[in-house]
Amino acid sequence: MPKTKKSKKSLIGDIIFYVIFAAIIVFLFVFFISPRFMGNKRSYGKYENAISSKEWMSLLSDDVMLNEISIPGTHDSATQFVQYAYFSKCQTRSIQEQLEMGYRYLDIRLAVDADANKLKFMHGFAGCKVGNRRSDAKLYLDSVLQDCYKFLDDNPGETIIFVAKKDHGDQTIAEFQEKLSSYIDENPEKWFTENRIPQLSEVRGKLVLARRYENEAAFRDEKSGLNLVWNEQGNHEIAEISYEANEQKNGLEICIQDRYKYDADDKWDAFTSALDNVLLSAEKADSSDIYITFLSTNGDTKFGHPIKYAIPLNKKFWAYEMEPGKNYGWIILDYATTELAQKIYMTNF
Repeated sequence: MPKTKKSKKSLIGDIIFYVIFAAIIVFLFVFFISPRFMGNKRSYGKYENAISSKEWMSLLSDDVMLNEISIPGTHDSATQFVQYAYFSKCQTRSIQEQLEMGYRYLDIRLAVDADANKLKFMHGFAGCKVGNRRSDAKLYLDSVLQDCYKFLDDNPGETIIFVAKKDHGDQTIAEFQEKLSSYIDENPEKWFTENRIPQLSEVRGKLVLARRYENEAAFRDEKSGLNLVWNEQGNHEIAEISYEANEQKNGLEICIQDRYKYDADDKWDAFTSALDNVLLSAEKADSSDIYITFLSTNGDTKFGHPIKYAIPLNKKFWAYEMEPGKNYGWIILDYATTELAQKIYMTNF
């Protein structure tokens, strides 16, 4: 039988169908698939003669203060498997892997899950999960703490700076604080919860609670955790001084550079300017201050895409010269790698 010729209307319908189908495929790849794989294998080279990333702190002097150590950290540490990954994913490794890679500052974003009566990991309104599949469970604090405890049991010379923040939910800060405290009370010997900077000898084998929330539960200084509250730096305008200094209780001052709405070039300028300030301040031997410098940024557009900025910024940082024996403070990265952690902590030796 002769083939019937398709009508013009039918052809237009076919074209519209394939255009819509192609758009859906592109959308799924860009927003859900590619962020899970981009950066997983990224490396900037090999750091020669590096001390073991699992136990580098064990070689430091007992009497060094925690703020006198160059410490690598991760931004939004629990976002390996996060919803809306295009906007929210900041890491490709689990927190357990990050610790083994040498990172000792964890950026912990939590919310109360009322249904489970637990604290769950969040990045803003995006929930963190235990895997990539839609059916995978939420990532809860108890499982991550077990990984932290095991790491410290296996590496008793190390410590973990556990920087907690309430990132979502209707609960008050006081309710959130009480809930977090209930986890700590289950293993109090594993925690340092005082509002002061400790010597390394005091916190080997422990998590150091630091908080990015006000002490609304009115805990005593012995239980409230190190006060690391700072003002959000989410403005696009270029500040004359890239970092901000917040004076805290007992003369403690924290200097923070967390310009997370800068483009890559402006962020790099802010980052290096802040590190210059750290080096200058360290020469004054002022052990009462803490310096935290973020290399991470979401960019200057309305909707962020962290890996777009992490790739060029991490590459620049890999080429950035750092002097051995200098204190660079606590440096926080997106899409962290073992080599970049080594670059930071090797300045302690």
